[in-house]
Amino acid sequence: MATIPLYMKPQPAGRPKVFKKKDAVPKKRKRRLAFLIGSIVILVVAVLFCFSRSFHAKFTDWDDTDYVLENNLVQKISGDNVGKMFTESSATNYHPLTMLSLAIDYHRAAIDPNTKEPDPSPFHQTNIFLHLFNVLLMFVFIYSLSNKKWYVAFIVAFLFGVHPMHVESVAWIAGRKDLLYTFFFLASLIAYLHYCRTRSWLLYCISFLLFLFSTLSKPAAAPMAFILFLVDYYQNRLNFQFSKPITYKNLFQPPGSKILLEKIPFLVVGILIMVITFMIQKPIAVIEYERFTILQRFLFSTYGFCSYLVKLVVPAGLSAFYPFPTITGGWVLPSSYYLSFLFTLFIFGFVLWSEKKSKLFTFGIFFYLFMLILVLQFVSIGQTILADRYTYLPYAAIFFIIAESYSLLWTTKRIVPGIWKYAATAVLLIFMTLNLIAGYNRTEVWQNSDNLWTDVLNKYPDAIYPRKARATHYLKNNRTAEALKDYEKLSGMNVKDKEVFNYLGYIYSMNGNHKKAVSAIEKAIQLDSNNSEYYYNCGISLGKMNMYPQAIAHYTHAIAKNPNYDMAYLNRGVLYGETGQTDKSIADFDYLIKTHPGSDEYILRRGFLKMQKKLFAEALGDFNECARINPKDPRGMWFAGVCYFNLQDIPNARLNLQKANTMGFCPDQHLLQQAIGNGQWAIGNRK
Repeated sequence: MATIPLYMKPQPAGRPKVFKKKDAVPKKRKRRLAFLIGSIVILVVAVLFCFSRSFHAKFTDWDDTDYVLENNLVQKISGDNVGKMFTESSATNYHPLTMLSLAIDYHRAAIDPNTKEPDPSPFHQTNIFLHLFNVLLMFVFIYSLSNKKWYVAFIVAFLFGVHPMHVESVAWIAGRKDLLYTFFFLASLIAYLHYCRTRSWLLYCISFLLFLFSTLSKPAAAPMAFILFLVDYYQNRLNFQFSKPITYKNLFQPPGSKILLEKIPFLVVGILIMVITFMIQKPIAVIEYERFTILQRFLFSTYGFCSYLVKLVVPAGLSAFYPFPTITGGWVLPSSYYLSFLFTLFIFGFVLWSEKKSKLFTFGIFFYLFMLILVLQFVSIGQTILADRYTYLPYAAIFFIIAESYSLLWTTKRIVPGIWKYAATAVLLIFMTLNLIAGYNRTEVWQNSDNLWTDVLNKYPDAIYPRKARATHYLKNNRTAEALKDYEKLSGMNVKDKEVFNYLGYIYSMNGNHKKAVSAIEKAIQLDSNNSEYYYNCGISLGKMNMYPQAIAHYTHAIAKNPNYDMAYLNRGVLYGETGQTDKSIADFDYLIKTHPGSDEYILRRGFLKMQKKLFAEALGDFNECARINPKDPRGMWFAGVCYFNLQDIPNARLNLQKANTMGFCPDQHLLQQAIGNGQWAIGNRK
């Protein structure tokens, strides 16, 4: 009897059919390829749907101004500007590749002839497609990390692509740095994974170069060395466990020592970029260290760590601005901060316990922690305790835990009732669908500044910065009634913000309520007595109230603070003239003419003042100069004629007055007739 080959199965009599194993391989590959292509198509469609409204969004006045609209480095691509991007900070950060990408978008954007601003569409297009590339890179990275589980990669990439917490990074033009650093970061991780499996030093160098690009896009890439350590840990390259003591043999003898040496270049660059960033942000963005105690800062960190996890599962109450808590009793924080500390202890306790059975939770939670640790507000940066954009890459680790746990439910050798498997599938699909809908709805908030700040104030009505930002937005767009409400609200909150009172006074002045304007601007002056603009604005309202001495005093203060304040000289000069202090008025216009030698308006005004003093010869020189500078303006000719008349030079008086008259300027017909008729007339004799 012949032996049956291993690759054959015995067939029933009468049905001699041989099933060859090699025939199953192509079919399996085709099925996997179909799943991969289908996954990618769904990801692309989902992301483009989620951010479809962002293609037509506007600029916001939160950082978009600093990054694009008022950034000279971005507005012109030149060797000098590119050099400055790499050697200087911009928008209180060091991210030259981000600024370069924005400059490229500015170059290809059409400029609105009315607002002189670029079309925001190219900027949003780049953001959305960068995010789409990141979703695809995330799919590739997780596919490789999970031993080619396409459904695990799909779940992670889908949630990464549409989660509403990620909308801020994509729909906000200034969020470009999150997208760009993540693009290079994921590409670096993919190259590193292939290096680990092929031992190709070319791939190692590519991984390091991509990491360098990532740090030049945003300093948040700095913890890469620790992430690579986690990848080694998860891939069992390193004999190490967090729940066990570190031994010399595990880490500092081959192969552990070699694996650690691989991380040194990444670690050095990461530390360098963190030092550079801290030095840049320390004078501007870092809150005074004494403002909070060390304990409070530690609780801020655990609060952020837990809050982001909660918002991942229940993305409700999202905001572009999360204010720091109101501290009662001088140092006591709300109870949620203390509960977050306990919850953090529980999480890490569970992680260390679970490590005995699986490295999944340990890998995911520490990945999440390392990517968040720089922004958990132990060193307080900025004005918000949380920020949706900080979760852009860290959330991928938690999505990976969810996806792998779901995979384990279906592949475990333990008997799990089918109802639990299908229930888990239903819950996961509902969760993914709800995130897609929530992400789509969240993009509406980022359509413009009005939507953005109104959304924040609906959740935090007592937040000072957002209300001030919305008020400034209203004022910039001539919506003064709405701006006034916000500024009055801020004033009633007893804020100590000089700009609030200055703008409040400005609006009162525009509305003709000069008494309130003076009261508001005086508060601004109390907060900043060295700001010349505040004295000037107050002087305007005092002048409108005919309080000329007080107005003159404020203009004098403005000039003392800023000796080059031309408008203060002008207004003071006018008021000196109104109050009969002609010599002082002439002195102010002498200064203006000296600093603006081609200004016929200043020369004309000085001529009037000299005429009032009956210095007709000196006034004549000013009026003739006006006529020479601007021959199309008949006023210089007319008043030169008046001076000639008073100097008894009738022919020149007649010539100038008649010429001004033919140009349509004749404020005094009687004087013209006197000149034509050779009559005797003088300004001082007129009634």
